[in-house]
Amino acid sequence: MKRSDTMADESVVAATKVRNLSPDEAYEASEVSCHYEEAKQLLNEGKFEEALASIESGIKAVKDAMPGAAMAPFHYLYGTTLLYQLEESTDVDVTVATETSDENADDMQIAWENLEAARILVEAALSHVLKDATKSCTKTKLELDLAQIALRSADLQRMNGRYSEAIEDYQTCLDLRKLHLDEYDRKIADCFYNIALSNLLACTELQKEATESKNSAEGTSREDRAREHREAGIELYLDCAKTLCGEIAFLCGKQPSDILNGPEFKTSTEEETTTASQKSETLRRWRMAVSSASPSMQGDQNLVDLIQMLDEIQETIDEAEKSQDAIRQASMLKQQARDDVANGKAGADNGQTSAIGFDKPTAAIATKDVDVAGESAKSIMVVRKKKKRKRVEDSEPIAEGKKPKVE
Repeated sequence: MKRSDTMADESVVAATKVRNLSPDEAYEASEVSCHYEEAKQLLNEGKFEEALASIESGIKAVKDAMPGAAMAPFHYLYGTTLLYQLEESTDVDVTVATETSDENADDMQIAWENLEAARILVEAALSHVLKDATKSCTKTKLELDLAQIALRSADLQRMNGRYSEAIEDYQTCLDLRKLHLDEYDRKIADCFYNIALSNLLACTELQKEATESKNSAEGTSREDRAREHREAGIELYLDCAKTLCGEIAFLCGKQPSDILNGPEFKTSTEEETTTASQKSETLRRWRMAVSSASPSMQGDQNLVDLIQMLDEIQETIDEAEKSQDAIRQASMLKQQARDDVANGKAGADNGQTSAIGFDKPTAAIATKDVDVAGESAKSIMVVRKKKKRKRVEDSEPIAEGKKPKVE
């Protein structure tokens, strides 16, 4: 930090003492401080330790001189910087819980505490703004910043394997963004994607627990919850794709309805189709409409990226469909084995058995169930290669600290 920068921040602090800034004004003053600007720049350059040091200096500069809300941007940026540092310490983007060192666990805790402090302070500033009808623009900004804090907290919860908490925080982010953003905004798609991903990760974990459970009732309960998470995840992935299709339509000079409206998918058989297969066919139809709507723009990189995202979502939904089918077959086999045992047919033609050593005969079909369920659980794991971070934008000091997963 240059001496001139330090003096500039000190002058800002001195001015606030004279003006007696309101919480929202103090909040905005911190966002334009030299410490904050320098920390953003260092974060964009991947200089995490230097960024953290700059943030700490900024906190010291405003801690005793300005209202508490002035600390919120620094707490947010501190938590985000630690989150970046944790993510970049791995070879792939962290989407599932992994064994971490004690140091990483400490960093996760510190990151969470800073994000939580930022949330509390922004909520307090927002409460003050709501009393003043002339500050509608400030209200919008604070609510979008609060959404971004919730997004970061959710990223941290997911990294720590706390998928239910992650889903809750992502939903909070989505609800706040829906208040101010267009329904086809990329940031809305980002929320849908992350909630969907967290649901599939929760599904995988529950399915594994169900497979390993020795208690029949407990295993069934976990299987039911896994199915609920899987179906929710598939639905949310389609919501994400729908939002992206709307954005593609605007890029092509068309309306979202030109791509999204069309004949609904109907099964050609009397059998009930799975949730996944219905969604898969719907998305496939949308992707065909996208191809027809944008033949002259295939060289546009933004459009290419969006189409690639749709392809990836299609692949994920298709994998979920395979998983769903495998688990359904496993459940049928498992139930058949139980029925055979209950009816005294464990050794009959329709229920082959195998004896291990001097142990009692074991239904071979049950072993197959475990294998199939295990494989199906693995098939919907989503681990994406780490992508280049988006810069912290000067125009949105709190709103773009980390690249959204679908951007």
